[in-house]
Amino acid sequence: MNSYLYVKIDSKNINKFLLKCRSNKINILSIRYLSYKSIIILINEKDYKKIKRIKSVSNISITGGKGINNIKKIVFLYRYLLISFMIGIIFLIILSNIIFNITIESDNRELKQLLKKELSYYGIEKYKL
Repeated sequence: MNSYLYVKIDSKNINKFLLKCRSNKINILSIRYLSYKSIIILINEKDYKKIKRIKSVSNISITGGKGINNIKKIVFLYRYLLISFMIGIIFLIILSNIIFNITIESDNRELKQLLKKELSYYGIEKYKL
């Protein structure tokens, strides 16, 4: 899976920079002009090192990304939230499977005893999974 970077480039001569990218075989996926001196381009992560070597560029900064590296960064940023969410879901599943109270409402004592015996036979008791 490819990772892509949004790179902001500020230079006096943007066209010269784009020609150097073409001569260095840098694949530019999209270009967005902010002004006549700055652009934002979408490139492969592998091509970022090549762009750093081009000397005509005065200022290069990464503004964002796409792909697996961006997902890793988001997961790392929200790791405590994700861990607490997973623990909460597991805790909810465990508590929803525990029987807290069993009440048998009947006037007939023999029926109550029979039902309690059947429930214990099948392993259904208080505070048990």
